[in-house]
Amino acid sequence: MYGSFLSYIQLNEYMSFLLDKDLISYQQQKKETKPKRDFPLLMITEKGTHFMSRYNRMNEMIPDIIQTK
Repeated sequence: MYGSFLSYIQLNEYMSFLLDKDLISYQQQKKETKPKRDFPLLMITEKGTHFMSRYNRMNEMIPDIIQTK
C-alpha cells in the first residue's frame, strides 16, 4: 500500500477488482507455516500470470511505436 502510494480505500477497490476478475486468489495457509499476524495470503492466478505476460509484451512495443513517429 505504502510503496505504491495508494490509500486504504484505493487498495481495497483494486484488490476487489483483481479478485472479481480471477487475476489473484486467496490461498489457504498451512497451520505450521501460519505467520504471527493473520494476514490473507494472496497469489497471482494462471490467468493473472497470462495477463501480466501480455501486458509486458505490449509495454515493450510502446518505445518502438513512439520512435517510428
